[in-house]
Amino acid sequence: MTFLSGDVHYSTASEVQRATGSRIVQAVCSPIRNPLPIIMRSFSAVLAYTIATRLTALLARSAGVTSPSFHWAGVKGPWFDNCLANLEDTPAGLVLKWEKGVVSNGDHGHPLVEQVATVTVAPRK
Repeated sequence: MTFLSGDVHYSTASEVQRATGSRIVQAVCSPIRNPLPIIMRSFSAVLAYTIATRLTALLARSAGVTSPSFHWAGVKGPWFDNCLANLEDTPAGLVLKWEKGVVSNGDHGHPLVEQVATVTVAPRK
């Protein structure tokens, strides 16, 4: 199962960590947006993967919410480029690709496409 989402101002891929059952992957792409300043990129990355996870777990415990039986782990990312993502169903599995436009030699009329990342979600055997 793959969830597609966006609107977090960066792109990433995460997966539920568990030993059995189907794979659960979240692919995020926040395309064509105003770039975040470097300090905000760093702040967002730290919040997304460390402080926010611990803080929300603490708040949930204090409210009496039981811990989930699984947790999410980063697969790749985050990337802060203006990316477009595509998914392709292949014999090897679901291939997720993030790409960005790049202006070469100041030629804004003919931007190039550059691959940012690729993740293959292969079925479990």
